[in-house]
Parts: sequence; C-alpha cells; structure tokens
Amino acid sequence: MPWNFTRRMSEKEIEEHSKKFAILIIISIICAFIVGSLNYEKYAKQMALKEAEPYLAKLTLQDAKLRELAAAIVAGCPFNDKECQVNELYRFLVENFRYYADPRKGEYVQNPFETLKLRGGDCEDLTILAESMLENIGFKTYLVITKTHVFTLVCGLDRERLWSHIEENIKEKVGEMLQEEGKKSVLFINNELYIAERINETILVKNGKIARYGGDGTPLKPPLTVMNIKYDINSSAPVSIYILSTKDSFNKLVSDMNLPYADTSECVKKDVFATSGMCRGLRSYGIVAIVNNSGKDAKVNVQIDFLAKYSLPKTINNRKIAYYRINGDECIAFDVSAGPSGYVGYTIAKKDEQKIAIDPLTKKLFFIHEINK
Repeated sequence: MPWNFTRRMSEKEIEEHSKKFAILIIISIICAFIVGSLNYEKYAKQMALKEAEPYLAKLTLQDAKLRELAAAIVAGCPFNDKECQVNELYRFLVENFRYYADPRKGEYVQNPFETLKLRGGDCEDLTILAESMLENIGFKTYLVITKTHVFTLVCGLDRERLWSHIEENIKEKVGEMLQEEGKKSVLFINNELYIAERINETILVKNGKIARYGGDGTPLKPPLTVMNIKYDINSSAPVSIYILSTKDSFNKLVSDMNLPYADTSECVKKDVFATSGMCRGLRSYGIVAIVNNSGKDAKVNVQIDFLAKYSLPKTINNRKIAYYRINGDECIAFDVSAGPSGYVGYTIAKKDEQKIAIDPLTKKLFFIHEINK
C-alpha cells in the first residue's frame, strides 16, 4: 500500500518501515564491501603481476640444454617416478648452489644460465632456475610472490610417495652427520637408522672361563632407543651364549657359571658348537657372554653386531609438507632458498603472509593459502 502522508503512521507501520530501511543499509554496506574487496583483489593482483614481470621474463620454459641437464639429474629415478624426480632435482639445487644477495646498487635478476654459471643467486634467481628446470621436464609450476620472498610450486605429486623420498634423504644426512662425529658406522635396516659396531675375531676361551663383549648394561639414552645384538658363533667345543641386559645379570653368571637360565629364546643358546641369531629389543648396552664349561679349552670364531637404533629428532619426524590448492590442482612448495636443510614441501616464507601464485604460461593469478599435512 503506498504511503499516505495525510495521516500519521501507526507504531507498527513505523517499525516495519524502520526494519526495511535498516535492511537496505545493511545490503548497501555489504555491496560496498564486496565491491571494495573485488577492487582490492584486482589491485593486489595487478601489483603482484607488475612485481613479478622481471622474474617471469627470465623464465626459460622450453630449452634443449635445460631439459638435458634436468633429465641427467633425475636419470637415476625409476620410470615415471615423478616424486623421485622432483626430490632429486631439489637436492641437486640445494646442495650445489649458494645464496648470493643482489648487488648493492640494486636488484639484478639472473636468467637460468647465469645462475648455473655462478652456482648461486638470491631467492628470485634460484626460483627462476628451479621453475625453468621443472617446466622443461614436464612439471606444472606456479611462481609465488609474497612481500618478502619468491618461490615456486610444483603440481601433480603424491604427497605420501614424495615424503618417502624426503625421509630417506633426511636419514642419510643424519647418518653422515653421525659418522662425522665419530659414531662408528651407520646402517639403514628396514628404513631405520642404526649405530653399528662389529666384532669379528677368533679367540681361545679356556675351560671354566667367560669371554665378554659389549657394554656394561647401562640403560640407553635418547636418541638411542633399542639395541639388537646379532651373533654368529662357531666353536671347537660346546659353549653357551648369554646375551644379558644388566651388569647384575652378568655378575650372577660369573659367580655361578652353571646358573640354570630357563630362557631358551634367541638371547640364550646353551652347549652349542655353532649358532647364530639376533637378540632384539634390549633397552640397555647389552652384554654378550660366551661361557665354556665343556671340560676343555675352546677355539671360538666370534662375529657380533651391536645395533643401536637411532631415533630421529622430533623436529625431523614432525616435519610436514606445505601444499596449496589452485584451480583444481594440488601444488607443493619447492623453495630452494631453504638450503641443504630444506626439503620439497618446506618454505621459508611466512605462513600468514599474503601469497599470490602466477601461472608462468597463462599469467593468471591466484590468491593461495598454505595447507600443512
């Protein structure tokens, strides 16, 4: 009903019209906010594209020499193992290239061949090389711009398979570090890291005597968690093998070499000429005792491997892969600036920093948000 200004409106009509007016104001505010957001997004994308233009211009997305180099780097990977290829390319870059800041006079953007020759550059230079090499062997990439950093994304990977390659690299690095620290030898058994010590010798164990190998039964301390003892014994006379977890157990054995151990597991072998096995799960520096009660001296060939399981630091075990969803693709961070301690899926870019991804072929821009898993 049209408004009638010749009469006074009732309180109910005033209330209804006030509600309608309030709704119109709210709608106007929402529309203004949406328009403002769209304008801001458009402006932000324009600025990001302008900032990225020098880097996009240096990308070399199709080049025979880059393709040949990238192919040579990943040649050791199984057929069509994309995750292996990406990981091998990343390791090559972070282990062979160094970070060099721009000249003091101003920003200098290198093309991939300049970076290859120099064997280094800043984050933009390293990203240009990485993205160019990835594109040249068929990977879809995005160039990512933030206020303080530039890195690349690589798409179409299986995160679990990728992580298996990353984890292997991490363990190898820890193993190398331990060997440099003089931690005897390092072995990988069933994808687990062990500090290893081997005894391989021939000894004479006189009748009524005990030959002792190994530790003193003190508890293992982190990062060592479990000790397995593998043995292979051959003797000219029957001997008994005891693998003990404490010093007290060894002292009891010394005091009475006829102590009737009931344990018939892999940790105890009685009156044998030849035996082999593995005693598992000790929580201490285990003791191996070879007891000769045969009535005559025994010539014994001894091979014993002490294998202490090394637990990787939580900072390594808890590492996660940073990835992004863009236009239906799942893409993973490939940030060479992280250096040798980095890995595919790790970026030094601040998580809460605004990130814009640019398709190097179409020049389309996308606001992206990191997902950790």
